Amino acid sequence: MGCTVFPEFNPEVFFDSLGEKGHKLRIPLVGSMELTDRCNLSCKHCYINLPANDRAARATELSTKEIFRIFDEITDAGCLWLLLSGGDPFLRPDFLDIYTYAKKKGLLVTIFTNGTMITHKIADYLALWPPRKIEITLYGMTEATYEAVTGLPGSYKKCIRGIELLHERGLQLKLKAVGLTINKHEIADMRAYSESLGLKGFKVEYLINPRLNGSKLPCNFRLDTMEIVEMQMADPEYASALQESAQELRDVDFDRSNLYGCGAGIQAFHIDSHGRLSLCTISRLNSYDLRQGSFAEGFNTFLLGARTKARPRDFLCNQCEIEYLCDHCPAQSELVHGVLDKPVEFLCELTHRQAAAIGIYPKNPVLDLRRLDRKKEQEESERTVIPLRVVA
Repeated sequence: MGCTVFPEFNPEVFFDSLGEKGHKLRIPLVGSMELTDRCNLSCKHCYINLPANDRAARATELSTKEIFRIFDEITDAGCLWLLLSGGDPFLRPDFLDIYTYAKKKGLLVTIFTNGTMITHKIADYLALWPPRKIEITLYGMTEATYEAVTGLPGSYKKCIRGIELLHERGLQLKLKAVGLTINKHEIADMRAYSESLGLKGFKVEYLINPRLNGSKLPCNFRLDTMEIVEMQMADPEYASALQESAQELRDVDFDRSNLYGCGAGIQAFHIDSHGRLSLCTISRLNSYDLRQGSFAEGFNTFLLGARTKARPRDFLCNQCEIEYLCDHCPAQSELVHGVLDKPVEFLCELTHRQAAAIGIYPKNPVLDLRRLDRKKEQEESERTVIPLRVVA
């Protein structure tokens, strides 16, 4: 269903509009930038959320001046769309200065935030200088559930108040959710709340990744693939989009010569809070230090080399008939396995279940769901301890 790393923008549409030569152009139209790794929340599922008071992290973050210089360079290179995120970007006391500079450079800015630090002053300022969009993630629709995820008492009321402040001012706001074992029972309520505000585009993300430091802890709160597909198919909008996507992509002849098949390093890029340029937010094995060099050099030379890695001939996904439905990418492999060319088993299983849910059954599946389910049932029965009956 497509990469969820960047906000809703498809650079392919732009390049289509340029005609036959459009897709041969390599322009960094869309970028994302983490202003900090720190966050005031401590969400159990998050892949990057250092404590708000982490002095070591704060000391190594890009300075305001360094960020301004990078904005100058990315706009010179052709960037139009920019996502500002974290951690939470509002933790930086200079955030409004950074945001204003980006706006004055002509960038179309989207902000990702948890919403808990939105004040009247910030909301008023954003109303004066409206962003393209502000996206806030809901973690529950009750105080107990929300704070079971965030780990911070009082965060639920702050989030709802932040949403209200932005909504009252008519800003382009989008709410979304992360589906977890902790909050799955409130997904429908979160969607209903978004719709009650008249907001469009509410989405639920079910893919939970390991942390950038290698910790697998977030995956403990991930729903299993059967639960995910059941919830996805219960959403008419998602089910319809999946059907349409399958019909559109089924006969497309994809180029399988390279590991990467997305716009990362071609029309898109990512910069972390320390000034390291990489292909996307979850691909960090190869990065270029913008403190030591220019964006033009990093994008035109370094990222091009990272982006054009060939697929191994024995790559399992080469044999898959439903790869066009899969969200697998080298960045996911990197985060899960530490290498670029090893398929992520969870995504493979999820894709096969999604395909079955819309009536697509590959002739030679790379994954046998029936065998997998039998194996899971056996493992579950082996974990079940039957107490011995003691006869006197």
